[in-house]
Amino acid sequence: MLNVANAQDINVFDFDGVTPAFTGSDPVVSIANPTTDGINSSANVGELTHTGQYSDANLSVDIDPRIYTSVEMMVYSPYSTTGKVTIACFDANGNQLDWYESSAIATPGVWTKVTRNISFTKNIARVLVGFNRNDAPSATANDNIVYYDNLVFKKSTSSFITLYNETFTASWSQWGSWTGAPSTKAGSWFGGVNLETAGDAVVTLDRWWDVQEHTLKLSTTSADVIIPNINVAGFDSLKLSFQASVGGAAENPIVAVEVGAGNWVSVTTIPSGGNWSFSGGTQDVLLKDDGGNPISNVSAISLRLSHAAGGDIFYDNVKITGKVHSVYTSLSNKSKDVFSVYPNPATNYILTNNAQQVTITDLNGRLVKEAFNAEKVDVSSLAKGAYIVKVNVDGATKMGKLIKK
Repeated sequence: MLNVANAQDINVFDFDGVTPAFTGSDPVVSIANPTTDGINSSANVGELTHTGQYSDANLSVDIDPRIYTSVEMMVYSPYSTTGKVTIACFDANGNQLDWYESSAIATPGVWTKVTRNISFTKNIARVLVGFNRNDAPSATANDNIVYYDNLVFKKSTSSFITLYNETFTASWSQWGSWTGAPSTKAGSWFGGVNLETAGDAVVTLDRWWDVQEHTLKLSTTSADVIIPNINVAGFDSLKLSFQASVGGAAENPIVAVEVGAGNWVSVTTIPSGGNWSFSGGTQDVLLKDDGGNPISNVSAISLRLSHAAGGDIFYDNVKITGKVHSVYTSLSNKSKDVFSVYPNPATNYILTNNAQQVTITDLNGRLVKEAFNAEKVDVSSLAKGAYIVKVNVDGATKMGKLIKK
């Protein structure tokens, strides 16, 4: 079952209640926990029966990975010592956002917790949980059973929230490099923002056979790559981090940032590891505008990635992080006056508990929505970004923060 309370951890299923509505190749049913231990003491768990070497089940969800930055699940395999757990995430269009397969479950007959950090920012609409036996189903029926419980998306504990992350993973060319016009893959870019080049000049995603997978390769004749209009509304102290590998020891990546339709500002690129290689060259820098001020509380920024002068350069894991705008911090310090907005982030509506009056303003104080005696308020027409919600209930006024996605 789906439990969301004040933007805390989201438990997608736990089976001590209504059995989730799974879809997939194999059935999942609620059953008494076959063994309770220090890892999982739930009364009921989900039982999946294999009909093939690989089995999976799917659930519809609505999770913002900018806020929920890891996922964990309990698994119990009574018999297999070679089986591996799968957790995969997909967007609303069915595009794969992440695919995780654990190491083999070495000890059968005990509950094991598997954890996966989330490195993408597109909204999760479907999650798949699976189990790879690494062998054919057994003739003994009981050998074809695996148990799941407590699939939980964990809220970030960092003060910085990931707002954008592009890994350059070419899901359409999984086993090789790809070269083409970026517009031909509109809607498929991992970070959720379509890459651009002048005249739609081709880009190359180079396949590396290690943890890097694909990287963005820029040669000395490559066009600059623009990542336009990254949504950063409602966040302060924006930071950029990325990895790079360059051919020459004296070369540095060339990166610039633009606020709105302003000027391009060069970003200082100094590798934290002392050299630009994927094993040691990671950039992590506070972004500043053309006045030298930290970029804070703006609607959108753009990034420009350029080639080095002396040889090929490879970019990977371009990430933007930020802190929630300070107006939110001041609200959270007055707990008795805080209105807990739900759902949050919101797409279509927020619940307002029959408030006598509801006002929604942008961060500049402009009124964008007002309602009276409302159980819920339609926010579907609001632009993506951050807002302040003020409600009046029984003569008391409370305020809350809303992220519209």
